[in-house]
Order: sequence, then structure tokens, then C-alpha cells
Amino acid sequence: MRYESYSPWFKDIENHCSIHTGFYPEGYIAYLSHCFLIYTDFEESVKLLFSFLPVTSSIVEVGNCLLVFTNAFQSDITRSLFCTLYDMKVKGILKKFYHAVALYHIRG
Repeated sequence: MRYESYSPWFKDIENHCSIHTGFYPEGYIAYLSHCFLIYTDFEESVKLLFSFLPVTSSIVEVGNCLLVFTNAFQSDITRSLFCTLYDMKVKGILKKFYHAVALYHIRG
């Protein structure tokens, strides 16, 4: 993108986005960022599940699925989350889901 195009847009960036402040009790750098694309007819139940995590999760409705961004600090929490999602899939609460992990390199 050319600077001439970017500069005017950036001057009023608050009109193009929202500011999100998350809660990460162990410090943001200690968490692994997970992204889930979830297909379900039980959207409210899935949203409720992610509201119980001890960090801030973001959930966006995309067409007929939910895009969930969340973070996990300890491997046992991550394992419990995955076990719960697979149990929900077996019980028919989730039709299917996809998962990705965002990796960041932060210089200290």
C-alpha cells in the first residue's frame, strides 16, 4: 500500500476499527493464541463455554459459523478445552471445527 493512500486513512483510524483491551493475568506473552472456526447450531452455548476461560476471548459470527480467538496459559487448560470441543462434536453440539495457532515473535 502506498503511503499516500495509507496516511489519510490512518488519521481517522478510530472510524475504521474498535479498540479491544484484553485480560491476561499471567501477562500476554505467556499465552498461546488459538483461533477456532466452529460450525454449530448452538451458538449461545459455545459463546458461554468460552466465557468461562480465565482470559479474554473474542467471538465473531461469520456466516453460519463462529470465529473464536482465545488464549491459553497452561497446557492442562488447553487440553481440557480440546477435550471439551471434541466431546461437544461427538454429542452433536458442534458440527465441525477447525483450529489454528498464532505464533508471535516478540523481542524483549
